[in-house]
Amino acid sequence: MATGSAPSKVVPAENTGLVSWLEKQVELLRARDGAGLANRYHEDAVLLRFDKVAHGRDEIRDTLLEWTSSKPVIEDGWVTATGPDFLVYEAIEHVDGEQLTAIGTMVFRDGLLWRQTVAFV
Repeated sequence: MATGSAPSKVVPAENTGLVSWLEKQVELLRARDGAGLANRYHEDAVLLRFDKVAHGRDEIRDTLLEWTSSKPVIEDGWVTATGPDFLVYEAIEHVDGEQLTAIGTMVFRDGLLWRQTVAFV
């Protein structure tokens, strides 16, 4: 995800629909659109981060708004694997002046994000 663009390195051909989904997610993250982000999650979604677990859209929206308030900059990213309803991704981000690598998974149900994990290393 070079600045202003979508995942740039590995794009598995078997599921470009999920890659496009992730591109839109990055766009909303950059816009700090908490409501838009939350609406992309399933009603009973779970977001498991390195420091907390958020259940349902309201908690997930609050978690994402808290995170985006730190004004993260997503420098680059790529999808490393996809399946019929999941993807694995990595992204280089700058948060509070520190460069971090986000490694995460996304599982989809009914076209919405149902389960997400993310850790920063």
